[in-house]
Amino acid sequence: MYPDNTLTPREAIRLCALGTLAQMTPSQEDALPYDDLVSAVRNFVSRITGPSLELMGESIELLRYEGLVESYSAEGLNPTLKLTKTGRETLQILLNTNLR
Repeated sequence: MYPDNTLTPREAIRLCALGTLAQMTPSQEDALPYDDLVSAVRNFVSRITGPSLELMGESIELLRYEGLVESYSAEGLNPTLKLTKTGRETLQILLNTNLR
């Protein structure tokens, strides 16, 4: 976050990814496939800033590595993802911050 407690562009993208999953995963049956999440985040970034490799470099795999997202089912190359408890807590923090 910036010193004035506002989101950086990268954190805004993280907010988009976690928010998209939170909208879709109140239960395990509503988990979201990996490709659908990537498409939703790419669509958001493209509409807000235009195509930017720097901003789209935020990997969904990084969210998995940090324990914010977990695989519900590992079906080949397109696993179904859901938020973890830590992911919901991080989402809540990001939702309470200010935007520039």
